[in-house]
Amino acid sequence: MDAFEVSGGWRVRLSGPIHEMPNRLKNIAHRISEVELLEYRGDSLPTWLNSLPLLTNLAVSFVGGEPLGELANLPRTLTSVTLRGQRLTDVPSGIMELPHLRRLSLQGVSVKTLPDFLGNLGSLTELIVNAPLLESLPGSLGRLQCLRSLRIASQRLKVLPPRLGRLPDTIDLRLECPALSDSIAKLLGRGVPALLTYLTSLEERVEELYEAKLVVIGEGNVGKSSLVGALRGQEFVADRPTTHGIEVEDLRLPHPDGIVKSARQLHLNVWDFGGQEVYRISHQFFYSQRSLYLLVWRPRDGQEENAVEGWIRRVRLRTGDGARIIVVSTYSESEGRQPELDYPELKRKFGPVLVGQYAVDSLTGAGIGTLKEAIAREAAKLPQMGELLSQYWIQARDVVLERAQRDPWMGWEEFISMCQSIGLEDAATETLAALLHDLGHIIHFDQDQGLRDIIILQPEWLTKAIGYVLEDKITRDEDGVLRYERLGEIWGNSAGREGYPASFHPYFLRLMEKFDVSYRLPGRRAALVGQLVPYSRPSVPWDPRRPVPSGEHSAALLCSFSEPPVGLIAWLTVRNNKYWTSLRWRRGVYLLCEEYGAGALLELINDRELRISVHGPSPYMFLALLRDSTQHLVSERWQGLSPQFAVPCPTRSLQGDSCAGSFPVPILEKLKSKGVASVACHACAETHDIVSLLTGFSPDSTSVVGLRALSQQIKAAEVRTQEGFQMLAGAQLASDLQLKRGLSEIAFQFRAIRHMLANEMHDCPSLFALSRQRSKNPLARRYVLTLFCEETNQTHAWVPATYEIRCSRSVVSEIQPFLALVVPLLSLAVPIVGTLASSSVSENMKAGVETLATGRDFLNAQGSATEIEAAVGRLGGSAHDEARRGYRTFRYLLLQVDPGREFGGLMRRTTAAGDSLWLCPEHLQAYDPGLPAID
Repeated sequence: MDAFEVSGGWRVRLSGPIHEMPNRLKNIAHRISEVELLEYRGDSLPTWLNSLPLLTNLAVSFVGGEPLGELANLPRTLTSVTLRGQRLTDVPSGIMELPHLRRLSLQGVSVKTLPDFLGNLGSLTELIVNAPLLESLPGSLGRLQCLRSLRIASQRLKVLPPRLGRLPDTIDLRLECPALSDSIAKLLGRGVPALLTYLTSLEERVEELYEAKLVVIGEGNVGKSSLVGALRGQEFVADRPTTHGIEVEDLRLPHPDGIVKSARQLHLNVWDFGGQEVYRISHQFFYSQRSLYLLVWRPRDGQEENAVEGWIRRVRLRTGDGARIIVVSTYSESEGRQPELDYPELKRKFGPVLVGQYAVDSLTGAGIGTLKEAIAREAAKLPQMGELLSQYWIQARDVVLERAQRDPWMGWEEFISMCQSIGLEDAATETLAALLHDLGHIIHFDQDQGLRDIIILQPEWLTKAIGYVLEDKITRDEDGVLRYERLGEIWGNSAGREGYPASFHPYFLRLMEKFDVSYRLPGRRAALVGQLVPYSRPSVPWDPRRPVPSGEHSAALLCSFSEPPVGLIAWLTVRNNKYWTSLRWRRGVYLLCEEYGAGALLELINDRELRISVHGPSPYMFLALLRDSTQHLVSERWQGLSPQFAVPCPTRSLQGDSCAGSFPVPILEKLKSKGVASVACHACAETHDIVSLLTGFSPDSTSVVGLRALSQQIKAAEVRTQEGFQMLAGAQLASDLQLKRGLSEIAFQFRAIRHMLANEMHDCPSLFALSRQRSKNPLARRYVLTLFCEETNQTHAWVPATYEIRCSRSVVSEIQPFLALVVPLLSLAVPIVGTLASSSVSENMKAGVETLATGRDFLNAQGSATEIEAAVGRLGGSAHDEARRGYRTFRYLLLQVDPGREFGGLMRRTTAAGDSLWLCPEHLQAYDPGLPAID
């Protein structure tokens, strides 16, 4: 038994059967507020719990015994209940007799459905359900208007009740349910309001959908387009023109379960991909999970020539194991060649991804009927079949798809008018457009300033335009430099192909940027196409094998892949164009981060291994950005690929050769968390310091030490003027290596905060200051909350996002642990940024310094340390949980005072490293520059 005092009473932890109150507890029974029962085998709770007048929190971990559906003797005073263990098969009905219950957590239980009575718990603010067998949720949960957090984890939950859409859109909603449809996951990724709007639309007049994408892939000239024509019942066309880019067709097949689904047809969107090498990188954008693939090959050319296995690997890398592939050999009769394919071996390698092989002949029609039956059978198994959609949304979608048969694009305002004529409100219109984009029907970047006014109805229209650039000989000869003056020549009318109006050229260039195909070259009317840079390696200004200059450090990572990630360097080059240099080639790129004084060399050592080497005053921040940029890119582009990061051994022989050993990063981080200081290399047996391996610094040169020194430097440099707080000239500080290191260290700590919040909602800013509002009434609980622009190394207060709020002391206490992380770092960062910032944000800088000064005073008054060492210390250990809870409370409070989510004009953007930043209009331009100026 354990008993210890906590705020408001005593917490007691007991194990085993406890029928009577232990004597040790009798003297404190009147003060016990929390009880945890471990390894509990009973079918009812001890009756003595009801004699504890202050008991509010109860946690029970069940083990052994028979399945448990009821639990007697629940004290009515409870406000928080946690029940754990597989014994629990139902939510006890006694829960509905708890009038003050605010938190209910079910962990690892065997519950298959939640009861309707949960919707009657009007005081409930937090509901957590971790139940692997859970199959359904009650619609009554939509009545819980006080609910602030809903978290569901289940392996079997496939649908959400439409009435869940009635929940407040300020709710912190987490769904770890892999069986839910893509629509649910994608909409939740866009924010809770989008998902709730979608669910609300399902409350009346819905229809089951039986639609899927059928993707036809394979080498060029193997008969893919002829096969599509045969499947659609068209006559064979001899000498059919080669497909450039993508052709999209429609295929209707009867549902294979004809008795049950007699009135249903499968609607398949057939995407016929050109097989030329130049298109393969861009085509990967349109590979998706939960699609059916036809991999077409021609026996006349042989298996190796058609790279059958390579195509299978490419699809699996892009989609993981969710895709299904049918292997189809063509011209089996007319060319007199029987397919010789080791399908059993392919099946052994790729398992459930492969669902069959068939031989057909598009010329004679042989095997086409059998293939159509197989396509229908496999398509009907896809998890999205039967998904519900509002009939109004279906009507709007069908109008869009019908329009796509005639026109390749439409304006956003026209789309809004069309949806309004059908009866859709603004929120539903925006959500429908987002859903159609996410599912691949249209292309619409609603958050991009240059692209929000146009909707691409025919994705193939865009891919052909990109293909014309990739095929352009002059652009290829000029090492991927696409000169704007040549756009009319590339995209204009020419023999054998339709051109594009000049008015669309800026849109295409911006879309190519969004798809990581190209980026603008600074100071030139040109763009660089990452896929077309030269093969030859240029001379780079730094060799990782040589010592770094005085005052600098170096750090490196090896990133290994199980399969070659085709296009990796091209995409990394484009995504990290913020650090642009002219040094790039097919297998590598050299980048320069001026604000940290750091350079980086990214180079493929072989097809499956990338080396990232960074040097500078503080290389770890830049290295972390590039590591996360690689990780983020891989997670987006190759869902079936998990990169493995390792630190190369720094030992060198007398001849200067590098040791072949390496240290897996997860192992180093685990050892570091356990207090292990050093580790031996398995190859050379030399011992190395773990901190040095991870950061490039010796252990006595930690972030805390560096930040403390920088803080003292800043204080020494402070001067007072009539205009208020000011620093020494920015140019003087900017030349200092200590400043560059300091900027890197500060940025790293802010990223640590974002990583701590990685599993939290990203639908509101995370950097803010809170201070007590001056008032003549000392009892008034009024506060001023100011949000900050979160641009890296340009962080500043954003005065338009200032709120006057009223809340209880308890709410402020909940926020305080997170605030105690943020304010000290902001107090260190903002004065430095103020010396380097443009004049357009200087007033916000000044306001930020004043806000942070009062914020520090407020925290000190609350008993929280505001020194930088304390903030960095809070970024580790158990303080994480308290800080995350503080962030959730801040989010709830902010959305209460700003339900429209205006945030003073701050806009969210995602960096190349995957970080979500909320930015002011000026700093937004770096991420959203609008359409390029061509003339």
